[in-house]
Amino acid sequence: LPGSVLIGWAMDKSMSLYFRGFETCCLIFSVVSVAAVLQGGTTNWLVGTYLLGVYFMIGAGFWFHETENLSVDGDLLNLHNHSVQVGSMHM
Repeated sequence: LPGSVLIGWAMDKSMSLYFRGFETCCLIFSVVSVAAVLQGGTTNWLVGTYLLGVYFMIGAGFWFHETENLSVDGDLLNLHNHSVQVGSMHM
């Protein structure tokens, strides 16, 4: 992950590690799932099926999740546009 940030920096693309709520929940859910599997020390086919289920649930969530502009520049632009719209309403 840090390598992709460095490559984005070299290509002049804004690739921060800023995650919103949905991405953070998916990351925490996947880490907890893998930690629970590794805690046992042994696995079987049912544990593999569980991990595949988690993988497909997260994949389906991202498939239906609303596409967001995750660039820092986009967030600053949206903040600026919002403040301009609010300022023009008070005139």
